[in-house]
Amino acid sequence: MILRRVVSATSSWCLCAPLSDLCGDDEVKWDQCVGTVRTAMHARARFWDGIVSAMDTALSGSYGR
Repeated sequence: MILRRVVSATSSWCLCAPLSDLCGDDEVKWDQCVGTVRTAMHARARFWDGIVSAMDTALSGSYGR
């Protein structure tokens, strides 16, 4: 239920319509969407944390000279 509200409030029609079509009023499907979105967001955060770490390492090496 929470994801449906977030998607409706923050996303474009292109994202919202397919999720609504896929999940409809099925709470189990919406719960699965919530789990998938959380997994994707955690993966995205780890991805960007890795990029920031790599940049910090590269920049600290070049400024330390």
